[in-house]
Amino acid sequence: MKLELSGAETMATDRDTVWSCLTDPAFVGQSAPGSGEVTVLGPGHFRLSIGVGIAIFKVTFDMDVQMHDLIPQESARLTATGGAHGTRASVSSSVQLADAGPRLQQLNWEAIGEVSGTLADLGAPIVEAVIRAMSRDFWQDFARRVEGHT
Repeated sequence: MKLELSGAETMATDRDTVWSCLTDPAFVGQSAPGSGEVTVLGPGHFRLSIGVGIAIFKVTFDMDVQMHDLIPQESARLTATGGAHGTRASVSSSVQLADAGPRLQQLNWEAIGEVSGTLADLGAPIVEAVIRAMSRDFWQDFARRVEGHT
């Protein structure tokens, strides 16, 4: 099952703060749904545990995440691959920052993901709705936490 997702969040803060949070694996990991341990493997490379639940089916994905094509204070690309109990997932995403007004930053994001195996077998409409909600919640939480970050 292939998914294409996109969205935008506006934050009342400066560009340096957004960039600093976006490139901090521990900060990013705290916004992940059902997030568990974040293990930094190297610059721009970390492992993240993400909890996913659909009805009675609950699993924890161990995702290998790499940031690349970083243009400081402007854009980044991110790839994540991993799996859990008969399910594989991969995501390729991009993030772009733009001024949205005085001391306002807009974070535009796009992601293309693919899920296969047990989770995908639960039914595309249900799985897609859950993944869309998780993505929306992730970026809303990230934006809220960035605004509170000093």
